[in-house]
Amino acid sequence: MSKALDIALIFILSFLWACSSGPTASKSTAVSDVLEPADEPSTEAKSVPSPSFEKALQLLAGLGYQGVGLEHEDEATLQFVQAVFSSPKVQNRKIDLVYTGLKLSYDKEQRSLTLGEDSDLSKTLRFIEKNIPTR
Repeated sequence: MSKALDIALIFILSFLWACSSGPTASKSTAVSDVLEPADEPSTEAKSVPSPSFEKALQLLAGLGYQGVGLEHEDEATLQFVQAVFSSPKVQNRKIDLVYTGLKLSYDKEQRSLTLGEDSDLSKTLRFIEKNIPTR
């Protein structure tokens, strides 16, 4: 009787295993029920950088500084960057990178200046004179 029980158990387990494994779909052709299809790459032309952006980059490069992420800034911010770096007070400072952010700050190790949202020119120039040494 035990042999018949073993055979029946093997038959039942084999049947359950065969029923539970459905057909496998190829990963490259499978369509997900959860994810949306990926968007096709855009064929639209990239926007041309504004003249203010180009001017700000040239001004920074002329001083030996590199602007990071400025292509994402609005005209008012780019004009503020130009006003700050047009001042002779910011020339020959230990600055390698110029960012824009929420708060005016300077990182000595990275030699990076972050211009904050406050666009007070005199306050920014005082900060630079006080916190950033000359080369």
